Amino acid sequence: MITDEDVVVEPSGWFAVQMRYAYLAGDPEAATMVEDRVVLVDGEDEEAALGRAVEMAPQYEDEYETDDGEPGTIRFEGIVAIKELDD
Repeated sequence: MITDEDVVVEPSGWFAVQMRYAYLAGDPEAATMVEDRVVLVDGEDEEAALGRAVEMAPQYEDEYETDDGEPGTIRFEGIVAIKELDD
């Protein structure tokens, strides 16, 4: 009989990181929407993957225009969750 202790799971080196972005518009800026994006990040461990995700975060920031024609920005708000992917 195989038990949980007998099963060896090799780390894949890949992590799914859930990152939160706020869509900000108006004066003062207020969040009109919040979006969670899941990105795939490689790393030796969770700490390395989190560091890499934070480095990548500005790549997803941008400017946008509301339905009313008002300018807005998409800003990184933080990491929501991280999950190591099994091989």
